[in-house]
This record gives sequence, C-alpha cells and structure tokens, in this order.
Amino acid sequence: MARRISRLESFLKRALPGPVFDGIRYYEGCVVRVGKDGLSFKYVVITGRSLLLADHPPRDVHEVVRLADVTSITVEHDFPDFLKGPQRDTCQHIRMEHRKHGLRDSREETSDSQMLVPTEAGSPDDRPISATPTPLGRPEAPAPEPGAENAQARNSPDIGALLRRVETQRPHIPRSRSSLAQYPQAQVATSRAHSSLDKPRPRRVRDVDAVRGTQKPDSVQEADFHLYVLQAGSALLDHLQSGWRARILSSTLELAGCQLGGSAWGHNVQHLDTVYQRYKRQLLDPDNSPHRSFALLQELHTSLQRHADLKKIFWKDQMLYHFLMQRLQLSFPGSPQPLGGLATQNTLYARIDELQVAAMLLYILLEALRDSDSINDKIQMLQFNRGAVLKRLLTLLVTPPSIPNRHRTVCCHMLEDFREFGSGGWTNLPEAELIKMLAEVTNVSTAILYELLLTLQNMIQNKSALKLTKLLDGVAMECHMKRSVSQLLGLLFPSPAHKLTPLEAVLVYQHVFVLKCLMESLSRVQDYVQEQFEEEFRYYVRWSRVSRKLPDSYPIKRLLQQLVDGVQQLASRGHTNLIPHNSADDLQ
Repeated sequence: MARRISRLESFLKRALPGPVFDGIRYYEGCVVRVGKDGLSFKYVVITGRSLLLADHPPRDVHEVVRLADVTSITVEHDFPDFLKGPQRDTCQHIRMEHRKHGLRDSREETSDSQMLVPTEAGSPDDRPISATPTPLGRPEAPAPEPGAENAQARNSPDIGALLRRVETQRPHIPRSRSSLAQYPQAQVATSRAHSSLDKPRPRRVRDVDAVRGTQKPDSVQEADFHLYVLQAGSALLDHLQSGWRARILSSTLELAGCQLGGSAWGHNVQHLDTVYQRYKRQLLDPDNSPHRSFALLQELHTSLQRHADLKKIFWKDQMLYHFLMQRLQLSFPGSPQPLGGLATQNTLYARIDELQVAAMLLYILLEALRDSDSINDKIQMLQFNRGAVLKRLLTLLVTPPSIPNRHRTVCCHMLEDFREFGSGGWTNLPEAELIKMLAEVTNVSTAILYELLLTLQNMIQNKSALKLTKLLDGVAMECHMKRSVSQLLGLLFPSPAHKLTPLEAVLVYQHVFVLKCLMESLSRVQDYVQEQFEEEFRYYVRWSRVSRKLPDSYPIKRLLQQLVDGVQQLASRGHTNLIPHNSADDLQ
C-alpha cells in the first residue's frame, strides 16, 4: 500500500473472512458514485475477485462489483464540477462498466460477497457487512483437551499426509509443448494511466464475457460505477486494471477446469508451520535417494498449490528458496556435477532425469511466486542487497540448461527452428524426451519471468530503485530469446484451423508479455528479434492470424490483441523504441 491506514485495516480484518482479507490487493479513499446515487467518500478495496466499498470512517463494507463482471475501464478526461482549486485539475475520473445480474446462476463463480455473508433467499449480493465476524469468517479452532497438544505433536502426520501426500515412488509426469498444461498462471500486467489533464480520446479496454452457466437474457443489465481519485500519483488505476485482467486470465483457465489459487482455510497456521519445518528437515536430509527427493519436491509443489498460507511460510523461512536455487544452479553450463547425482556421466537418460528434477524445482518457484505480491517477506528478499537475489534468479532463468555434446546439434536445431518443432516430427527421434524437457524448462522459465516482471512493476510503483536494465546488464540472453520465440511461434505456426486450448492461450499471452517487456526495456533484445525474426513476426505474430486460433469464448482474447499488436510493431525494422507511457516503461 502507498499509505497504510491502520484503522481501516483493523476493521477489515474483523469484518472480512480470512481468505478475503488476505487477498486484498490495494485500498484507497476516493469519491464514489454508483449508478444514479449521489457522491460519497468511500474506501475502495480491491481483492482478487471483487471491488469492495467501506464507509469513511469504517463502519461497514460491501461488495459493489465482481471483477469478472467488469466490461470496461475508462479514464474520463474531464473536470468534476463538485471539486474546486488544484484538486479539480488533478482529479482522475475512472469509469467502470459492468454487468449487473438479476438472477444468479448456481454455476457462477464464488464472489467475495458469497464468502462474506450467509446466502439467504432473495438477499441482494451487495448486502452490507457489519464489523462483527459472520459464521463464515475465520474458523475458530476448538479448545484442546488437557494433554491434547502433546498428543497432537506426537501423532502429527508429515506434510504429505496432512496435505494429501502423493505416492513416494517417482511417478511419470505427462509432458506437452505447454509447460503450463498442469500448472497454469493467472496474473497480468498493470497499465499506468494518462494524466487527467491530457485530452486524447478516452482510453478504453474491454474484455469478452466470461463463460458462465446458462442465464436468462433479461437477467443481465449494464451498470456503471465512477471513481474520482483525489490523490496525486495514485496507483489505484494500476491495481484496478491488474486485478481485473487477472480475473480474465483466471476465467480463461477455468474453461479448462483449472483450479487456481490455494485455500487459506482448513489448517491451523501454527500447526502448518510445525509440519513445514519437519518436512524441510526431510527434504534437506543428505541421505535421501533421488527418488525420495523427487517425491518430496512433488509434495511441496502440490502443497503450495493447495494452501496459500504455505507461501507465507516459504518466503518467511527462505531456506528452501536458497536450496532450490542451489539445486537449479547444477543444471547450468559448467556445473560441477550432474544434478541430483543420478549418473557420473552426462548421458542422454541421465540428463533427462536431471531436467525433470530441474523442471519440478522451477514449478515450485512458479507456484511460490504466483499470487504472492502481498507477502512482504518475498518483496524484501528480492530487494535485498540492491536486488542481488532477484538478479541471480533472472540470470538463471535466461541461461538455458546445458545439453550433452553428442545430442547438442539435434536438440538445438529442433528447439530453435519453430517449423521443425511445431511439426512434431522430432517426436520419433532418440532425443525426443530430452527435447520435450528442454522446451518445458524454457516455457516454465518464461512463466516465472512473467511473474517476476509483474512483481518488479509493483516494486517500482512503491518507489523501489531497481530497474530491469540494471538487473540484466551484461547477461547473455540470445539463446534464451531464440528458444523462447521459437516456442511462441511453434504454438502459432500450425494451421489456423487448429484452435489453441485455454492453457496454450495463456502460455502465448505470457510469452508475448515477457517478450514485449524485454524489447521495450532492452534495446539489444529488440535488435536481436528484429534481426532474427522480423519476417516470422510479420506473418505469424499478427492479430488476423492469432485471432483465428482463439475461440470467442476465451476472455483473454481482447487482452492478447493489444499485446500482439504491440510486439509486432516492436519487431519491425525501422521501429524506433518511442513507447507510449505505460507500465512497461517502469521496468526500464
């Protein structure tokens, strides 16, 4: 938060259930007008799913709109009549249009209002919430019986038993071109607003309707919601658009049945921390066999997916983060020994096993980073020593893993020629599994870069001195860019009649977003893409082609159009990098 308001936070902590309070992205006081209602000063609270309004001073809070129902966010360039003096000139007027549902379908997504209050027949969704916690608030643990704590400590299951432990033997992990087929992401970039004194046409961003259950046509109405931001340099618009677009990505992934985000319910946090410490000792045991270590890593990944509170413990502890980084360093070129000690020689099958472990380590980092911008321990660690931790992680992600000499020529050719990779003819080669693992590492590394770029934007908005140009100064990126762009083109190259799955659409979005940010921030990346891929971007990364591969039912479609148009311009020779003022400029 730019400026914390302790009284408001204390009220929200009492009034909101734990998952809703923990999911608060941002809050700020501003003048609000809902529909035809009059003006009032309210606290606007942005959560992961909804926009809430709290009274000033705080007495009650209610949901005003679900982010999935927002259809447009417009910056109106006007001068409000109710303001006088300098505030009238600097006020930022934000208009939100959204769907207002008369009849809720039982298959619709859960909103914060449904979590806040018990649902009663005929009760409106915007029912106010009193400061008294409701029965659906934080679950209270029953008082333990005498001696129960000691018995619980003796009989506590390990982290796998507590968190639905996977089998200890090493299972087969299905692989595909999309590294996000099992572990998709759902976060998007923010966009900075123009000054309210500028006079271009209003900037409007629209999404397509999120896919929902069947509803009666007359059950949906359009409504609008106006915010008048009084604070100069406010980040409200950035967080508003970020939260809205995150819901669009989530809605797209939900089409594939993906369950996103962990639950903050169901486990005592102190007990979870105790189990985590016991699990950490098991994972760090030097006598673990490779199969045992891999099974423990799978448990950690699954647990981070299912339990949001575990991410807080992970970043507060930090020891496992450094352990993961040390293990990942072993897959770099010039590593002193094979990763995991699976073989004394860097043979084909040993390297496949090593990369399988490396991919799991990356998936753990990806899950720990996702939906974690409100975790201060993570932000502080990444900023430590002027961003040394963040720089090390970024360097690792853009450094491709080494390939055994005997198989290097074949693998590099297939990974760096998108036509060969997209055709799938390499699947019959002896190196097929190695090629798939290398492609997967490239894709999941790009997904982590996506999360880190979003985190870096938020850090810079909060006055951090870190800049992407300094963090990547002197880091060789050509090989990663060649493989990353080839993965993107491999998804877009097949026949336009081939429709992207929701997971592939999100993967394309993340590749394009990362590529656009890097090209805008680093001139050497833009020069490299223009030199190596100008023709490919002209013919394959163009909206007329990409749009045919995306069904209209994908909410992400409109967001992707903006990115595709922008990255195609950047990849054209003669394009000077005079980028309009937007969130990507913050990274430079």
